[in-house]
Amino acid sequence: MDRRRSWSGHARSATIRRGATAVEAFQRREQVALRVRRVLRQLAAAPLVATVHDQVIALVEQEAHLERIWQELARYGLTAVAGRAHAGPDGVRRSYREACTLLEYVSRPGLYRYEDLVLERVLAGDSEARQAFLSLWLGPLERARHGDRLVETLLHWVRARFSVNAVAEELGVHPNTVRYRLEQAGALLGRDLSDPEAQFELQLLLRLLGREGKLPVLA
Repeated sequence: MDRRRSWSGHARSATIRRGATAVEAFQRREQVALRVRRVLRQLAAAPLVATVHDQVIALVEQEAHLERIWQELARYGLTAVAGRAHAGPDGVRRSYREACTLLEYVSRPGLYRYEDLVLERVLAGDSEARQAFLSLWLGPLERARHGDRLVETLLHWVRARFSVNAVAEELGVHPNTVRYRLEQAGALLGRDLSDPEAQFELQLLLRLLGREGKLPVLA
């Protein structure tokens, strides 16, 4: 089954923000919708595009398609928000809802994915974002082979203030084993775990797991 990402292009050009007439706003929206349909057809993808108020909504099957649409629209001063990819009709509705929740967190033109703004929403106290944040960090590891070891090693590493030697001693393994597991985890997550921003998020992850009673027993 196709996994489709609901993409909502929210037109916020200077003309519309400064009190454009209904006719101007309608024409602007239809021009954007036409461009999105044209790009999807060029990509041999189904041009599933709808318009609601000042939004243009499209179903995008591939990340590359989303990037190509944005290349076409970036110069028009629009704000685009994209939910995560989900399967089936219910998934489409969920992805659209995710996209809509992002609008209150963006103030400048640009392309914003659900994943890009999870941290900001967690810090703002969004409970749905907390669950998404946990899933983004732990999901890829839990689905991997020997994922329990990767999660255990990663959380030990965070709790040990990112000391490989301390984790090796706690787990009774060689430091190189810890390094290898962390490299695996980073590759699965698509993150550089040595990056300060990633380490901040990992510390937040540990705190959230403890707050929600989901923190594994770390012997």
